[in-house]
Amino acid sequence: NKILKELNANEINSLYSVSEKIQNLIMKSNIPTNIGAKIKEAYENINVDKDVYKTAGKQTLEIIRSGRGTPDVMIKSSGLNNNIPQIKIINIRGKEDLMQSIKKCWASLFTANCLKQKSRNNIDLDYNLISIIVQKMIDSEKSGIIKTINTENNKKNELIIEACLGDIEAITTGSIIPDKYVVNKENLGLVEKIINKQDFMIARDDNLGKNIKRNIFDGEKQKLKEEEINKLCFYALRIEGIYGQPQDIEFCISNGKIFILECKPIEINLGTSNE
Repeated sequence: NKILKELNANEINSLYSVSEKIQNLIMKSNIPTNIGAKIKEAYENINVDKDVYKTAGKQTLEIIRSGRGTPDVMIKSSGLNNNIPQIKIINIRGKEDLMQSIKKCWASLFTANCLKQKSRNNIDLDYNLISIIVQKMIDSEKSGIIKTINTENNKKNELIIEACLGDIEAITTGSIIPDKYVVNKENLGLVEKIINKQDFMIARDDNLGKNIKRNIFDGEKQKLKEEEINKLCFYALRIEGIYGQPQDIEFCISNGKIFILECKPIEINLGTSNE
């Protein structure tokens, strides 16, 4: 609070100066021992089936872990206030790397941009309610985004799926033009399908521990099979039903299995069609 009192949210130099002081303070601090121990234990066993973890003894778990290597994970922040910018860190390997990344998530509540957003939206500058989600990295064969409302014309009875080969980063960074599938939510009939050629994909390199570009030679083909489209629609409609409003959903597919990565509400502009 003492440092925050120095802040003038209308002065860019003040924003960056205060932000740097607070973030440095957080990064130099130690995570409480009891919390750190639980985080490390969960990380060590992230590759262990949860049912096995509940029943196996300590020695058995050590044998299982030793045969599966150091897991790669990603973390993302999840705040209670949608006006607070969120952070995502990928390709984290090792307990110390994970602990530092968690502190980066905590510190992200006090970046210059975050402090500015707090001030602009009348949120207390010391607001620090945040959850951090740790997820195992998945080698995405395909990935994409589902919008459970047609955001191009606000038709509520249609959803849009955008899909690509490899990691979703290719879509979110605008590096490629994804396939697009428009689906009728009532009968799951395909309303529109646009297939775009993809020259490269983003994939994780286990040796380098980061995402790299890989050329592909069959990128002109349709990215999603009909059965995959149907399953994605089923999951998307269930998620929309849970939250009671249109959702923006990220997914990936690996070894034939669909993984839902995250979802967030879609703000609807009622100025156009909303059939």
